[in-house]
Amino acid sequence: MLYCTAIYPWGDYLQFGIYLNIFVLFVFFVDQMIFLGLFIQPQFKTMPDTSRLFFALWPDDETRQALARLSQSIAAKGLKWVQPRNLHVTLVFLGSVGAETESLLKQSVADINAQPFVLTFDTLSYWSKPKVLCLACRQPVPEAAVMLASALETAAANCGLHTDTRPYAPHITLARHARHLPDIQIKPIAWRAEAFCLIESCSEPDGICYKVIQQWPFIKPTVNPDQ
Repeated sequence: MLYCTAIYPWGDYLQFGIYLNIFVLFVFFVDQMIFLGLFIQPQFKTMPDTSRLFFALWPDDETRQALARLSQSIAAKGLKWVQPRNLHVTLVFLGSVGAETESLLKQSVADINAQPFVLTFDTLSYWSKPKVLCLACRQPVPEAAVMLASALETAAANCGLHTDTRPYAPHITLARHARHLPDIQIKPIAWRAEAFCLIESCSEPDGICYKVIQQWPFIKPTVNPDQ
């Protein structure tokens, strides 16, 4: 194969001959690898169709505005505040869920009934490990809330999903990147719950956005069989 360099002895001709020899050798090498069955083509696996989901309580406009005013009243530096549109109370975190499992999950929770309840968020808490500032309840959690979370956990388990098995403790994350608990007295916020939602966590250019996929009322409307 070296005769190519002899034909083009000067300047650019010599460089062209070297590149041509390299190309011919590369083609020969690939041809031999294919012949020997050793040539491995890259395998590109498509990502499964999954969504990052959780069950939650979604606030009405009045409650959302009260939470936003509370956040604005806290003077602390370095905090990354949760956007008012994303404020919620998590019931059960599900993680990455496939489309088929999501469909089964929706069917499974459709018949869950619960009594309306009120969560009173009356204390500001600092969680050092995740570095979050959140609202919590000093009062005992209403039994209806505990039963609802338990029913949703059971539905998730029946669909093959693993969830947090610790006792349910409702909270509202207000800010991240917290370093300490601000010295501030807060006015309690009463959150009346009458429905639960399936929420999707979506990544957008301006950050994470939580979107309601579906909502179920605690008390299902009665159906008149005569109609």
